[in-house]
Amino acid sequence: KTWCSSQRIKRVSIAYQLLAMAPGLVFAYGNQRVKAITDSIHLIDSVRAVQLLVKDRLGLTPDCYELHDACGRIEHLKDLQRAIHTAEHEGDCVIEVRENSLSLRLREFADRISCMEDSLRGSMASLDRRVDDLSPRIDALELVSRTELCQVQRLLEGFNPQDFVANAKAFTSEVEGRLQEIDKTWHSDKLALTTVVEEAVRRCHEDMEQLQDQLRGRLKVLEEEVNVALPHLKAGLQSNQENIQNLVSELRFQRDGHLKFLRQCSSAIEEEARRTQECPGLRSADAAGR
Repeated sequence: KTWCSSQRIKRVSIAYQLLAMAPGLVFAYGNQRVKAITDSIHLIDSVRAVQLLVKDRLGLTPDCYELHDACGRIEHLKDLQRAIHTAEHEGDCVIEVRENSLSLRLREFADRISCMEDSLRGSMASLDRRVDDLSPRIDALELVSRTELCQVQRLLEGFNPQDFVANAKAFTSEVEGRLQEIDKTWHSDKLALTTVVEEAVRRCHEDMEQLQDQLRGRLKVLEEEVNVALPHLKAGLQSNQENIQNLVSELRFQRDGHLKFLRQCSSAIEEEARRTQECPGLRSADAAGR
C-alpha cells in the first residue's frame, strides 16, 4: 500500500509538472496581449471554449470578431489544434482577435456618440449657468417694464380723445399757415440767392482764366530754365558715375590686397602650428621663456 501510494503521488506530481510546462493561451487584441488561462492549453477542446474565454477576458461576442493564428483563420477544431501544435514549439499559443469592419464602425459610432453626449452635457451645463447668470437681469427688466407700464397707464387715465382731436386740428391749421409763409419767403430768398451765386460763378471763371494765364507763363519760364540746366546736370551725372566707378575699382583693389594679406597670415599661423607640433621641446622652451 505504501509503495502504491508513493507511485500515485509521483504520477500526480509529474502530471502537474507537465501541465505547468505546457504553453498557455494569449489573446492578441490590437496592441493588447491578454493572458486567457493559467492552466494548460490542452484543456481547451473546442472553438466554442475559446470564444467563451474571449467573451470573459475581452467582453466581445463571437459575431463581431474572427480568430486567427500565424497560419490563418481559426474556424474549426482542426484549426485550433494546428495553433496548439504550433505553440508547443514556439511557447505560448498566441491567437489574434480581429474585429470585423461592422464592429469597428459600430465602435467608432459609439465613441462619436459618447463624445457628442459629453459635448451636449457640457453645452447644457454652460446653458444652465448662462440662464442662472441672466435670471437676475431678466427679473430686473421685468420689474422695470412693469413700472413703466404702470406709469403709462397713469398718464392715459386723464387722456381725453376729443380734446386731443380739437387741439390737433388747431395745430394743423397753424402749421399750414406757417408753411405757406415759409414758402413765400423761400421763393424770394431763392431769387436773391440765385443772383448772388451767378455773380460769384462769373467772378470765379474770370479768376480761373487769369490763373491759367499766369500758370502758362510760369510753365514756359520753367521749361526754358530746365532746358538750360539739363546739359549741366547730364555732365555732372556722368562725372559722378565716373568717380563712382573709380571708387569701386579702388575698393576692389584694396579688398584683393586684404584677402592676400589674410591668406599669408593664415599660412604663417598654420606653419607655426605645424612646427610647434613637430618640435615639442621648442614649444616647452618658448613657454619657459614666456
